[in-house]
Amino acid sequence: MESLFEEQGKCRACGYLGHRPTNPVFGTEIREVSEPQRAGKIDVPVGSTLSCYMKAADLEQEYLHPATPQTASATVKAILDKNRKCLKWDPYIPQFSPKEHFHLHQQQQFARQMERNLRTFEEQLERSRRKFETQMQVDTRRFQRKIALVTVLLAVFVTLAYALMPIVYTVLLKARIVRVFGF
Repeated sequence: MESLFEEQGKCRACGYLGHRPTNPVFGTEIREVSEPQRAGKIDVPVGSTLSCYMKAADLEQEYLHPATPQTASATVKAILDKNRKCLKWDPYIPQFSPKEHFHLHQQQQFARQMERNLRTFEEQLERSRRKFETQMQVDTRRFQRKIALVTVLLAVFVTLAYALMPIVYTVLLKARIVRVFGF
C-alpha cells in the first residue's frame, strides 16, 4: 500500500468510505469497508453498494453504473484508486465505521476548537495581567510621588516652623496672648 500522503484524497484510505444495502428494506446504515476490501481482494457484498458517508462523491452511481464495462473487482479498484483530492477526506482507522469516523472527527475538531479557545483565553488573561501590572506600576509611582511631595512640604513646614518659633513666641508674649510659665 502507498504512503498515507500518496493515499490522501483517495477513497481507499478514507474513513468515510462504506458500503450499504442497495435496498432500504435491509437498512440504510453505512458499514465499514474492511481492509481486504480496500485492497481490492474481496468484492463489495452482493446487494450492497459503495457509499461515501460525507456525500463528497457519488460512489453508488460510479459503482452501479461504471463508465466502462469491467468486472466488479476492477470497478471497485478503479473507484478506490481514483484521486479525488477530496476536502472531506479523513484517514481510515481499522474497525471504525464511517459513522464512528465522523464522530471521532467531530470530537477531534471540538477538542482542537477548545484548545484554540483555551489558548485565546490564556493570551487574553496574560495581556490583562500585563496591563494590570503596568497600571499598578503607574499608580504606585504616582502615589510615591505624592508621598514624596507631602514629605517635602511637611519638612519645609517643620523647618520654617522651627526657625520661626522663637519669633512667633516673642510676638505672642508682647501681645500678651501667651504668658511665660502660666504667670
